[in-house]
Amino acid sequence: MAIKVEPAIEKAKKILEYLGSNEEIRRYYELREKAIHDEITRITDAREEGMQQGAKSKSLEVARKMIEDGIEDSIIEKYTGISKDDIEKLKINEKR
Repeated sequence: MAIKVEPAIEKAKKILEYLGSNEEIRRYYELREKAIHDEITRITDAREEGMQQGAKSKSLEVARKMIEDGIEDSIIEKYTGISKDDIEKLKINEKR
């Protein structure tokens, strides 16, 4: 049996038995686990949002270059995913 071979496993088993028998400690442990999970979720969401903003920024940059080269709005929309309204706004900003 692995427990008799490895003292660390025996120690972990005793800790788990203690945690399981103490309601307050178990509640604290569950709250801590939830906090860790929430933090990971927050970081993951922020990373995904940053990636989406980066992709949108890159699409806007490409659209600006396409506008400068005189490419038709329908083609810009097709290849960048930028809406016609946003293309018009880019054109207005370019004139400034």
